[in-house]
Amino acid sequence: VGTALLLGLIVIRFRRILEFLISRRGQMGSSSIVTTLIFLGVLGLLTYLSDRHNIRIDWTQTGRHSLSQETIQILKNRIDRDVTVTAFYRQGSQERERVLHLLETYEDHSHKVSVQFYDPSMDKVKALQYNVPNINSAVVIFESGEDEEKRKEEVFLGDEQDFTSALLKVVDTKPKPIYFVQGHQEHVYDGPDVEGYGLMKQLLEKRLYEVKELQLLQNIPKDCVVLAILGPRQALLKEEMETLKDYLGRGGKLLLMLGFTEKAPTFSGLLREFGLVIKDGFIVEPTNNIFGQAMDIVTFEFQPHAITDPFRKTGAPSARFWSARPMKRADVIPEGIQ
Repeated sequence: VGTALLLGLIVIRFRRILEFLISRRGQMGSSSIVTTLIFLGVLGLLTYLSDRHNIRIDWTQTGRHSLSQETIQILKNRIDRDVTVTAFYRQGSQERERVLHLLETYEDHSHKVSVQFYDPSMDKVKALQYNVPNINSAVVIFESGEDEEKRKEEVFLGDEQDFTSALLKVVDTKPKPIYFVQGHQEHVYDGPDVEGYGLMKQLLEKRLYEVKELQLLQNIPKDCVVLAILGPRQALLKEEMETLKDYLGRGGKLLLMLGFTEKAPTFSGLLREFGLVIKDGFIVEPTNNIFGQAMDIVTFEFQPHAITDPFRKTGAPSARFWSARPMKRADVIPEGIQ
């Protein structure tokens, strides 16, 4: 009705309206009206997009409200079923705000993840349903599946690493194996001492990887996600090197860590086939070293590059390199290598 009356008024007063629009005053008024309409149109478009596309920007210098690149890839590639995340934290607590921001970021990166927050002191029925022990509890519960196939993981006072680990446990049916080569005086992959990599093993298992030992005289299993050779002190046998080359030729992934002692094998022939040249010695920083040793190097920033981008996206303030080996790109790159 209102629209019909407006159109009727325009028809009746059309001549006077036209004279007004032609006048200088009318032109100025028309310009203001058009500008206002454009502004309202842009505002409406932004409102429409914001309702359908949730964009979150982390302005913190350390990126504490952002997820690591590894977690983002897990959310994109490994979460293939719906996961309900139920968190119990008291209102007003600083820990609640931290966890809330973090879990909402998980939700932003995967439509399979749904997050719900409750205050155990106020939502007592819900807390009782999830067996939350008391009103001061701080727990996040990950659930996936129905009835007998339902999986559930609880995390108390967790961080991103704990949440991602729990997420993987409720969606993945089988851990992905990483094989650590032994038999050449490598570092012990599960050793607790300085020479061992027990902490790395624990971190991998939290990411739902299965850490196994492998002798290269055996065939490398087809389910191998990554083959790791950590600081061998003896050279590989010819047969072992052929096994390794065959694995890489089939698209296998290798984590190779080399020592800098004279007796340590260099794998120079293998690396050259992939366009890399390993150099003798180690890298030193004689002046700007924090810990007073030239080969103990700390860097506080990474320049943008495909290799360093994952380090930058973790939000870590620094990285430490102890006795790092120098390497360079070969002058002649084999065909098919980028």
